[in-house]
Amino acid sequence: LEDMREEMVDSIARFVSGKKNAQQFCNYAEMEPETLRWFIMLVYQVLVTAVRTRDLQLIRNYAQIIALRRHQEGFEASTVMNFLDTVGRLISDELKTRSDMEGLSQHIHDTVTLSFGLAADGVEDAYEMLENQAPEFMANYQGLELPTTTGDLETMVRQLGDICEEGIPLGIKMNSNEN
Repeated sequence: LEDMREEMVDSIARFVSGKKNAQQFCNYAEMEPETLRWFIMLVYQVLVTAVRTRDLQLIRNYAQIIALRRHQEGFEASTVMNFLDTVGRLISDELKTRSDMEGLSQHIHDTVTLSFGLAADGVEDAYEMLENQAPEFMANYQGLELPTTTGDLETMVRQLGDICEEGIPLGIKMNSNEN
């Protein structure tokens, strides 16, 4: 997963924002390219962290948190679920083509495909809960938001890497004021 991080993040970003898929991923395709890339990097790093720690529920937990944010931004649940399913499918498909992963199809399915399936289920559950709540309940969650700047997203990705006690060689452009 780490060896193919940059390629996968770029590939997923191109797939999601491509004209062919723009309608399917409408809200994601409308994001600034760098912001979209960092959100993909974040979910990718959550997967890496989940695999390393063997806690695949991390992806579902992430999805439930992001569901609140996406709901507030006007995303349809189906768009968020489709995005997560697609990310999982693209990563799984790429892993299965690698010669060093030969014979690990079931393991890839169990760790990547099922994790993103759990994530999509988490989004569905969160949306159902959110749509059935009173405005007073929703007010309780106003402070629980993911960062929107690429710098803040970059920090979150790095912090996830630190959880696993290993630096992340991201190899992507930093903001011009960061070195």
